[in-house]
Amino acid sequence: MPNTGSRPRTVIITGGASGIGLATTERLLAVGWRVAAFDRDQAAIAKLHNAYGDKVRADVLDVTDEPAAEAAVNNVAAVRRAVLHHTPMRRYAVPDEVATATLFLLDGTQSSFITGAILPVDGGFTGAGLMELEVGLPEED
Repeated sequence: MPNTGSRPRTVIITGGASGIGLATTERLLAVGWRVAAFDRDQAAIAKLHNAYGDKVRADVLDVTDEPAAEAAVNNVAAVRRAVLHHTPMRRYAVPDEVATATLFLLDGTQSSFITGAILPVDGGFTGAGLMELEVGLPEED
């Protein structure tokens, strides 16, 4: 299912660099999800990173190492909170907010003189100059 909502969907996949985990990673990346893929196979993680670059966060992790696994999950959650913290509205948009902006542009009755402009519907993220924020997860396309 494509990520059709305005809220970025983020997932952690263990075993994400081979077999079912890799297939799941690739499928979710293809439809716009942000993926943190962990695998204990360093060569497989390197291959995944080489194939997808910054579109995926790919790290070596042995989930039987409980402290390391807990730290990895906490880090992904902290990154997500950091994005919200730096967004002036302190939340993600709801689908109706994006739909309203889309209708405004498409209808033309109120936007008839607007042309060649980008209308960010991002809670102030762009206007606050935060596009370069380094948060550790891949950017959405």
